[in-house]
Amino acid sequence: MLTSQLRQLLRHVLQSGDYATLPTMVQNLSHADRRRCGMLLGEELLPALGEEYWQVFAAVVPADPKAYLGTFLKALDLRLRRDSECWRNPLLAQFLREQATDIDRRKCAETILPHLSDVDTIEQLMGICFPDAKEGKALFLMRAATPQTFFLLFRHLRTIEDDAATLRKYCIALLKRGDSLSFNMAYIIQDYFGLERLPATFSLHLQPYQYSRLEQSYDEFCQLLTNHPSKH
Repeated sequence: MLTSQLRQLLRHVLQSGDYATLPTMVQNLSHADRRRCGMLLGEELLPALGEEYWQVFAAVVPADPKAYLGTFLKALDLRLRRDSECWRNPLLAQFLREQATDIDRRKCAETILPHLSDVDTIEQLMGICFPDAKEGKALFLMRAATPQTFFLLFRHLRTIEDDAATLRKYCIALLKRGDSLSFNMAYIIQDYFGLERLPATFSLHLQPYQYSRLEQSYDEFCQLLTNHPSKH
């Protein structure tokens, strides 16, 4: 089928409002046409929608997340470039809470996080995507490896400060990343929580009085993490 014909078929379904028929319509196409449908939806048709995007999402994705979540997240990424707040919709929260697998939640978080810079907003996203999985949340924050996610990771680690084995495990994982920010984070965890010395040489060195500042605010934490402490 011609791409123009596929586009017309998809537009007809989206304009009709009978979104639940979309999977059946696509399934009846050839493999090549299904691939083209995915491209048209993810790169063109879904990104052009307004709030009805989430109505289509709710009607289609839960029926077959493996087949459709990636397509809808590709479109969401494009929508987030225009409006970084567009992920805040009850239909997404409902999917994540009631139907999504751990992998689905991680994929959603991976799509949305790069468009966020405010720590409180990122924390809200984490609460939706990782409501119960403390280990999964911590690993995600560590792998994201931004100053904001490291600050939230630091907050989380303070709740398990007596678990030296887990703290050290995160430090080793950070060292394996190899970048300077992860090394700095490993050093902060080592010294703040009084862990045994890690098998690494660190360029960051903090004075004892500076550790209380890690707890004060994201700005203070970021200055120390990036080795650009303020003068006061």
